[in-house]
Amino acid sequence: MIAALEFHDSTVTGFSKDGTDAWLGLDGYVHHWELTDHHWRGTGWIRPVQIFIAEAATDGTPKVPVNVSHGEIVPADPGRLLPLPFFVNGAVSLRLDLASGEILNVEGRDLLITVRGDGRFVEDLPDEFKPPVAPRLESALDLYYKGRRLMDVRALDDATTVLAQSADLAPHFKTLELLGECHLMAGRVEQAVTPLVAAMDLNQQSKAPALLAEAFETLGEIDRAEEFAALALQRSADNERAKAVLDRLGRSRR
Repeated sequence: MIAALEFHDSTVTGFSKDGTDAWLGLDGYVHHWELTDHHWRGTGWIRPVQIFIAEAATDGTPKVPVNVSHGEIVPADPGRLLPLPFFVNGAVSLRLDLASGEILNVEGRDLLITVRGDGRFVEDLPDEFKPPVAPRLESALDLYYKGRRLMDVRALDDATTVLAQSADLAPHFKTLELLGECHLMAGRVEQAVTPLVAAMDLNQQSKAPALLAEAFETLGEIDRAEEFAALALQRSADNERAKAVLDRLGRSRR
């Protein structure tokens, strides 16, 4: 399935800042396209959407809820739908023309748009709205940064998908570490083991074995948890994750 956000017909439901970061909530108008028996079927939905912008500066705060008449992101192709999850790495600006006559401008970096829950069906979409057959391909590095930001906002299912795509293109140890950590955060402990072992074999840093120690501790494989915690500390004597695993295991024996 392909999902894409259209700013027109969306509604801003919330706007807040957490330190220097900005968060916008939308009842977003989302296009869903599914390919069945070689035929695309499109439907329009209103779904809860979250926009995150780091190091954000804005010239005002809109009164919400308020409908969006037009929106654009720079850099991005003007007027196009935004495939979800959508990510811009680096400097970015968001402009929303609101039905109230206000214009919301947000300047910052590392913009991330994610769907945050289920929605309600609105309408069937005409065939002329169907997505391109060959969308723009993202590089392994693009996908790595997108996955990292998705983890930051705890969109873990999306993050897992994106990081796995990055690892398929280029199995860098940092990507594999993040993929394993993402599985751990999502409670998919057994699925974390394979990417973490691969990451550990590709470099001599201590993060991957420390995460493996946590995974095997959770799985109840105490000997293996101790083995990987010891390896992490052998690689870096100040690894706090590994120390915490050995501390918990030691206290559990008392």
